[in-house]
Amino acid sequence: MAQRPRVVIVGGGFGGLYAAKSCRGVPVDVTLIARENYHLFFPLLYQVAIAGLSPGNIAVPLREIFSQVKNIRTLMGEVTALDVEHRQVIYSGGQLPYDALIIATGSDYQYFGHDHWRPYAPSLDGLQSALAIRQRLLSAYEQAEQEPDPARRQTLPSLPTSRSRPAGRSSSSGSPYVRAPKWWGLLTPRCWSNHRRGPRSTSPVPQPCGRQGSKPQG
Repeated sequence: MAQRPRVVIVGGGFGGLYAAKSCRGVPVDVTLIARENYHLFFPLLYQVAIAGLSPGNIAVPLREIFSQVKNIRTLMGEVTALDVEHRQVIYSGGQLPYDALIIATGSDYQYFGHDHWRPYAPSLDGLQSALAIRQRLLSAYEQAEQEPDPARRQTLPSLPTSRSRPAGRSSSSGSPYVRAPKWWGLLTPRCWSNHRRGPRSTSPVPQPCGRQGSKPQG
């Protein structure tokens, strides 16, 4: 019996997930390999960062998603190289031969040539970074709540967001203080600012939506 074509998909985000789903019932053997063993619903990642949701609300194990699909297996590992000549994916657990390869590894954050910003402006690119931002955010509010000087109290939780894209706008309007001011009784809702490079907030979306998103929030 002839061997079925082997498909390797690198990445467990939306691209990798839907590429794998499209292979259900197709006479191929699929291996989906990702650095994490879960699919992360990125559009709501900011909600984890602002303490609106728990990580389990937006992360689903890849093995659970494909548990009933016989021709798809999932592996947790980090791809380090591609051997195009021998048609192999080199990853932390060994080698994966392939007949067809799909690379869906997503994107990376851009600091516009200012990489020294990274320690002060962490990227929101996964659960670990979201939880780190969440801890910094809540710690800033707790510190401000115990600060006796009213003027300094308002500066401690001053947390700007950058680029004014949907996640940035939603983060600022959905911060734990704006959502639930009773959590911190001594603060006033003036501690979050939003910065953008262009003339209009949410520039990638149509102008009517962008104008709505540019209105003051909080």
